Amino acid sequence: MNIFIFGAGTVGLSTGKVLHDKGEKVIFVDINNKVIEKLSSDGYEAVHPNDLEKYRADVSIITVPTPMLSDGSVNNEFLLGAIKRLGAWLRRVKPNKHLVVIRSTVLPYTTRNYVIPLLEKESGVKVGEDIKLCYHPEFLRANSGFEDSMYPWALVIGEYDKESGDLLLNLYNGTEANIYRVKPEMAEFVKYICNYFNALKISFANEIWLLGRILGIDSNKALDISSNIAEGFWNKSYGMLGGMPFGGTCLPKDTMGLYNLASSEKFNMPILRAVIQINSLMVQLSKIGIASESVSGGPNWKPSPTKNGYGVEF
Repeated sequence: MNIFIFGAGTVGLSTGKVLHDKGEKVIFVDINNKVIEKLSSDGYEAVHPNDLEKYRADVSIITVPTPMLSDGSVNNEFLLGAIKRLGAWLRRVKPNKHLVVIRSTVLPYTTRNYVIPLLEKESGVKVGEDIKLCYHPEFLRANSGFEDSMYPWALVIGEYDKESGDLLLNLYNGTEANIYRVKPEMAEFVKYICNYFNALKISFANEIWLLGRILGIDSNKALDISSNIAEGFWNKSYGMLGGMPFGGTCLPKDTMGLYNLASSEKFNMPILRAVIQINSLMVQLSKIGIASESVSGGPNWKPSPTKNGYGVEF
């Protein structure tokens, strides 16, 4: 199988080199001539997007960066530029059932609302009919990208349709990874949830570490012990159903107790404050039927019907 890899950065190199080692014919596509020269000297096939007409491929994998703009928003310039170049190639070549795989990190509905319309406009072909498409987020660690690509622990396939997902899974023949086949916007959302949770966990530990310094307690030792005791650490399902507040005799009073202790030491704990505020909001929502009246983790929890707006002040 011939595969284009658009963007030879960390993700593109890891993805492409693994596919190359599996026996696929990989063509790296990059706008940086130095990158092209380096890949060529290492024995890989690499090309500038202006020279794509010389090549044929069955799959195009987009791994270009989506950096942050100065206002914190996502810069999709490189992604949309790659889509334009790919669209122009598709218009000339008109391949049958070509699979397009987006791996760049993008916000929910970017693929459906921006990528697909632009790709169809530039290529003159129809996604789902003439070409296939998936949003396929990567979960590679910076120091082990190749190993994580070779042995993924999970695959999230945001498939436009079943045939698109089937074509993508052919690249992972024999994988033992957990596979989740969902809509593109769900896959996009999962990527951000994972990174948000990772950042939240680090920030939670830092907030505790700062409080421990004030109290004269070894926070890292306390965190290590807690990681073996708190159910939120060892039970992966704990607290992972939204739509209900936490309650009981411990969580409400102990979160407030710790917050008041920090306040008495003139230390601000913004994460803990947000935890208390969000739970207060969920309690209010449960009283008007938007959220569940069940307590998080309870046996009879069921999601409440979706309603527009909260209808409460927060």
